[in-house]
Parts: sequence; C-alpha cells; structure tokens
Amino acid sequence: MINCYLNSNQTRGKEMRLRRIPGQFSIPSPEIKKCNVSRLTELTEIAFDHFNIELFEGKLTRPAITIQADFNTYGWVSVLPVWVNGEKQNAKRELNLTANYLKRNRFERWATLLHEMVHLKNLQNGILDVTPSNGYHQKKTFGKECEKIGLDNWLRNDGWSGTKISPYGKAHFALQGLAEKVSESEFDFQRGSFIPNEEDIPKTPTGKTAPNSGKKGRGSGNGSKNKKWSCGCQNARVAIADFSATCNKCGNDFVRVD
Repeated sequence: MINCYLNSNQTRGKEMRLRRIPGQFSIPSPEIKKCNVSRLTELTEIAFDHFNIELFEGKLTRPAITIQADFNTYGWVSVLPVWVNGEKQNAKRELNLTANYLKRNRFERWATLLHEMVHLKNLQNGILDVTPSNGYHQKKTFGKECEKIGLDNWLRNDGWSGTKISPYGKAHFALQGLAEKVSESEFDFQRGSFIPNEEDIPKTPTGKTAPNSGKKGRGSGNGSKNKKWSCGCQNARVAIADFSATCNKCGNDFVRVD
C-alpha cells in the first residue's frame, strides 16, 4: 500500500509528496523454481507402477527408468538389459522418457510411457515387435497389444507406431486414477535450448569465451574428427570412418548423418 502525506514544510504550496512507510510496501521477488530431475524420475516410476497394476496385471518387471535428452524421439526401451551389477538375474532393461518433451500434456506424456510399456511386455515374452533393420512397428505384435490396454494405434512412416490414449478406454480411466498420485504441476521443466545474454556467458580472466558463444562445454571445440551417426533413437559421434554398430535400444543399425 502507498500512503500519501502532506509534508509539513510544503503545506502552503499544496505540494504533495509520496512517502514510503517501511514494511508497508515492497515489490515481491520472482519465485525461483527448483529443477529436481530425480523427483521427475520418481514420479515416472510411480506412474509405471500404477499402470503396471491397472493395465498389465502387475506382470511387468520394473526396468531402470531414466530421463535423458534426445530431440529425435519421445522415449525408448532397450531390447536387452543394459543396467547391470555383475549378476545376470539382476540385469535391467532401460525405459526412458525423453527430457526434451516432459512438459507435454499428461495424455501425451503418459501415452509415451504406455507405448514403451507395451514394447516391454512383448520383450519380456520374447517377442520383438519391430523390424530390426528399420524399426518398423508391427501391427500384429505391437498395434494389437496397444489396443488391448486402451491406446489408439495408427500407421506412420515407421509402421504402426502412432499411439494415443483412447477416450474413455482402459488407459483413460487408469490415467484418471494416476491424478491422485502424481501432481502435473511438478512437470514444470524439460530439456531445452538456453539463449544467453552477454552477461550470462562464462568467460576466462582474459575475456575469452567457449566456442559457439558458450553454449557448449569443455572439449567441444571446432575441428573435431568425430562424425555423427544415428540409429533413429539416439546419436553417436565416432572418429572411425567405417563405423559399424547396432543399437541395443531400438535394434537399428547406425548410419552416417553428417
């Protein structure tokens, strides 16, 4: 509140002066929000456990759930266990929700999780539901399983990979129940591009900046001999001219993209 007073030395001229009363008026500082990635991972684990019980009869073994960045895909599940502790019976597959797309609405984000859970169900049953050479999603093995849990499924460039939660289907009602366990307001961050102002860019004592205006970290200088290869779900940079490898996550071969 701003109070207006007549100054005793200026009453004759009818001049008015604003005087701030200490403690009565202040401009609130903007809230600094925390980015708690471990909490986002925990919420995804809660969602996995909820959908596992509601839609998969609790039969799925929980994989190692991660939140990693990749602009090319919404999520993935590894074909083979990739998290190990030296004992075969404890090896876990990896299920990832891509950090770049976490702020999508809940129907889209959790449809991605359910999409990967269908893949996981098939993998646990020894079924590879995509063509290894190109990642083509098969209707018989993948699409039909999606429809069983209440996901709409449609044809795209990589097969029957299109999925969304059907209105008033099993997945829709399971999602309503999840709202009691997971607050959507906590999904307030996602991986993105930060465009710095000049004062935001770290500099050396002599005023030098990192390559590309400080947007990359150490070891990211120009002139690298590494070349970019992609399998469709992730990228790799290697200096081998005749690089040949298959992705453990999607089963596709890596191809040169630059």
